[in-house]
Amino acid sequence: MMMKGKLHLTRLLMAFTLVLLLDACSLIPKNFASGTSSSSTQTTNGATTVAKIIPAHQEITPASSIEKRHLSVSYSLKTIQGKYEKLLRLTLIFKNQADKGRHIWPHITLVDAKGRRVRSYSLKTLRRITSRKSGSHDAEQASEQWADMFWIKRSYRIPPHGIAIGELVYHGKRLHFPMKLTVRIYKDYYRFTAEQ
Repeated sequence: MMMKGKLHLTRLLMAFTLVLLLDACSLIPKNFASGTSSSSTQTTNGATTVAKIIPAHQEITPASSIEKRHLSVSYSLKTIQGKYEKLLRLTLIFKNQADKGRHIWPHITLVDAKGRRVRSYSLKTLRRITSRKSGSHDAEQASEQWADMFWIKRSYRIPPHGIAIGELVYHGKRLHFPMKLTVRIYKDYYRFTAEQ
């Protein structure tokens, strides 16, 4: 119970820090100096995109949930309009409904309406993009902290009746809905249809 309280406090502190950092990035004056309005606008737009990818307030409303063998998998898929392409932020929630802990290795596949696999960013690429768009060392640190907490892990150890949350960011110039999301855990397949 004490561990859960510490984790909750850590997440609240992270959210508060992200709010301050991302607000600082987005509040650049439009007429900071002559001839710099376009770069200021670009930085603000970049900070807005970063804020959408890395939300300061993590309110997750699952679109759908499936339970198999005392493990519930829920997902949320949000579209983010980037400068050159669309992004999708996938949030997965794994809830252990059993009275004993379990260790899972999730395998995730996202396929569009035309049967093409949608590519996700690697963690390294996403960190590079968010740090470049924000233009702030503090925002870069915040994105790294967010990634450490929320980026999808290779495996999770979930305590009895506990949850784990993981996120991925997908990208593409044209995203065709509805999409098919498949999460495989051992021999169990959790299949979802994601509408826009």
